[in-house]
Amino acid sequence: MCTVDAAAAILDEVGTRIVDVHTHIWGEGSDADSEQLVDMMDRFNLAWIGVSSLTGGEQPKPDEVRAANKAVARFHRREPDRVVGFTYLNPRHGPDALDELQRCVGEHGFGFIKLWVSAKADDPCVFPVIERAIDLGITVLQHSFCKATGLLENESDPVNVANLARRYPEARIIMAHMGADFTFGCDAIRDFPNVWADMCGSYCETGMIDYALRTIGPERILFGTDAPGASFLNNLYKVLDTPLTPEQKRLIFHDNAEALKPCKR
Repeated sequence: MCTVDAAAAILDEVGTRIVDVHTHIWGEGSDADSEQLVDMMDRFNLAWIGVSSLTGGEQPKPDEVRAANKAVARFHRREPDRVVGFTYLNPRHGPDALDELQRCVGEHGFGFIKLWVSAKADDPCVFPVIERAIDLGITVLQHSFCKATGLLENESDPVNVANLARRYPEARIIMAHMGADFTFGCDAIRDFPNVWADMCGSYCETGMIDYALRTIGPERILFGTDAPGASFLNNLYKVLDTPLTPEQKRLIFHDNAEALKPCKR
């Protein structure tokens, strides 16, 4: 059984403080979620976490998007050195989405963009957001999750992400969850060096990191958990269960994410 004490002991082997690029606070429960994330950061001495708030359902309204980002901004002000804000956007809002991005970057110093299920990654409504992200030097975390039960109407799979990367080779894109089907996901983005993959949000994925190492290499794998909705320890052991060199551990747990974080403005 994975225990906190056992994991804390094994963390000494990592050789670097860990970055978790994929966490959330949710709606009215955001205060409770924030407390759980702070506890996680304290327990495991995390370098920083990437945080977004995904309120408003599949098609959040502009005021819901603003409220979500304001909640993250409050959390960032509380933990300015350990919380990196991800600007949540609905690309279907057009110019309003670009204005919200500019506000979050300019006023709050958010360093990434989060796109969820309001539009597929290769839908034309996403293109202006990607173009603005390129101009700002900001990385986009794009949800991608293959399900046996079928995708939501506008949910992206790894092929959608690959199509976006092909159109914008200068963009920096993180495919969330390694696509959920990690063989399909890694194969889809193999030939697109502008796409990284985080490995969060799923359980009992024996072979995930091994396959990603062979397919996209350690320089394109990012550690993430999907906390507080998923377990830090479960995701930690996905990596630690894989035979890795110290350099590969540093890349996955810290260096790759740190390289994607823009310099403070």
